Amino acid sequence: MLFERNTFLVLASSETSLPLDPYRFEKISNTIKQFKIVTTRYRSSYEGFTIRDGNTIICMKPFTEFTSIMVISSTERTSEYCGSIRTVDEALISMNIQCARQYFNDFHI
Repeated sequence: MLFERNTFLVLASSETSLPLDPYRFEKISNTIKQFKIVTTRYRSSYEGFTIRDGNTIICMKPFTEFTSIMVISSTERTSEYCGSIRTVDEALISMNIQCARQYFNDFHI
């Protein structure tokens, strides 16, 4: 999901065919706003976060000057080619975000 950095308004997201809560983006946005308010109250800077829970990893990082990005992924993936299980690491997600950031910084809206 791509968020506007100050208001955490959801700018873009991807969908799955699973039946999910239609208000999930609004709920996520409100949760992140509350998290940012708490960090501001304690005079702490907000630079994003990473949460691991079982087989799920959630990374929220600054993306461009005006946006933040949240990536939610399963930590285990089955390879289509050899059927093996490989681990998705936070470093891999961060590297992909950094590589994509170079291209998104070139867009001017």
